[in-house]
Amino acid sequence: MTDKSQYGWLIEAPGQNYLAVRKLGKHEFFWSKDHVQAIRFYSEQQADGVMMAVRSLAPALFAFAVNLGDARAVEHGWMPS
Repeated sequence: MTDKSQYGWLIEAPGQNYLAVRKLGKHEFFWSKDHVQAIRFYSEQQADGVMMAVRSLAPALFAFAVNLGDARAVEHGWMPS
């Protein structure tokens, strides 16, 4: 029996919001409650590096940190259905 579970790192903001990307005329980052929409990373280092780059490109996206706390890289697992 093989394990079909998938693991990856997501950028998670307080309240279980996950960094995702969408195209509404242009591509933009946004926070989603749906972990399936989240951008997945292979390692914590990748997730953290992208988070810091996005933070410098779009600081308003992380404005919640003043009141709610910082976003962070969090490991997640998806089990087979």
